[in-house]
Amino acid sequence: MSPQAGFILVQEIVPRIRCCVMKGVKTVGGEDIEELIQDATAHAALMLHRAEESGKQVSCGNIAYFALLHTRCGRRSTGGSRTDVMAPGTQLDGKSCVLSFEEPVGFDSETGEAVAPAEIEAEVRNLARTSATTRELPGST
Repeated sequence: MSPQAGFILVQEIVPRIRCCVMKGVKTVGGEDIEELIQDATAHAALMLHRAEESGKQVSCGNIAYFALLHTRCGRRSTGGSRTDVMAPGTQLDGKSCVLSFEEPVGFDSETGEAVAPAEIEAEVRNLARTSATTRELPGST
């Protein structure tokens, strides 16, 4: 990227991105506004670089607009897979969600108490441990 393009990115495009991200981009999981601004800036820098390489003239508003569209729909500068359950795009589509291990996911039918994933995992490990110790070895009768 040329120094002129870098100057345009910093002086013209990033302020537009900063203003619009605060108003119109939904955060997912542990993301915060500053992270989204950085992602949109990375998208804008790549678009500006590609336009400059191909010799095309683009406006600052168009670069900011399309960088924000990428960020708004869940694409991140590190990748935009919608098959990964942890990806922001998948979560924005409502196809997955990230829950705490302490958040209840169901109720025990016998006691009626809420059950968290951490408790289920502990029970599965306990069952695996006890079944491994009580399993008979072949030929030891």
